Formats: sequence, C-alpha cells, structure tokens
Amino acid sequence: MSLITRTAPKRRAELLRRLLRQRREHRWIGGGGCVEDQIPFCEYCLLLMRGHCFSFCLAQLLLFLALLVACAGTAPEVPRAVDGTLDPVLVRGREVWSQACASCHGSDGSGGRGPSLLSVVDRYPSSLEQVRLVSSGRGSMPGFGSRYSMEELDAVVRYTREVL
Repeated sequence: MSLITRTAPKRRAELLRRLLRQRREHRWIGGGGCVEDQIPFCEYCLLLMRGHCFSFCLAQLLLFLALLVACAGTAPEVPRAVDGTLDPVLVRGREVWSQACASCHGSDGSGGRGPSLLSVVDRYPSSLEQVRLVSSGRGSMPGFGSRYSMEELDAVVRYTREVL
C-alpha cells in the first residue's frame, strides 16, 4: 500500500511534494503551471481509490463504458435482393434510423433508453399506426414529423419492420 494512502489527509500535501521531487520519470496528472500542483499518475490513482472521489470516478468510468457499448454497434445492413441490388427506401430508412433512432432504441433495435423494437409488428400491426407514432411522438419520445419528410418516416418504419 502506498505511503500516501496510509497517511492522514493533512500530511498528504507534504508527501506529494516530496514524491514530486523524487519521481520525475512518472507520467503526470494535473493542470497547474508549477510542479507542486501535479501528482504522479500512479499515486493519483491510489488517492482517488482512497478518497471520496472514487465513487465519482467509478461513475464516470461506467458512463464511458455504457457510451462505448452504445456507440460500438451499427445498424443492421439492408439485405440485397436476388439480383444483388439494394432497396433505396430501406437504405434511406437505415440512414434515418442511425441518425434519429439508434441512440435511444439501440443500433440493432434491441432497446436502450427507449423500448426494444424487435417485435414492433406485434405492437403495431398497421404500419400507419407506427408512422403516426414516429411522426407525433409519445411520452419521452419526441415527434419527428417536423424533422423528416413523410417518405423518410415511411422508410424508417419499413426498415424497423423488415430489417430489424
């Protein structure tokens, strides 16, 4: 265990200044212009683990990992037809999905902040009901009718029903 983490808080500043003079080869953390404002990286981590900052840093790490997982996936590709061409409506639906929907519903539609859309056909047997929902919104979901054209809304609804 580090000498700094076993020491009372009032003596930590003195020990850190001494470490600064002794360990010049370490990476440094700190934004101050003078050397006394900076802490060796390894000692900084130990201080965080012992202090009240640990829970804050842990929360930041978990948030970063959640964002990394959310952004890591991509929307499923539009399947090619028998002749090898792509349906342009589904391609546009995928673009709209990636821009407006995937951040809440997950890149693959499995859910996140918003509900899963993997069984969207069961919940909305008519695509018109689904287009109306996407256009006007409901609850915490904003309406996208003013942001996208009716053709784009139809395209994203088709994409959710046929590809996801």
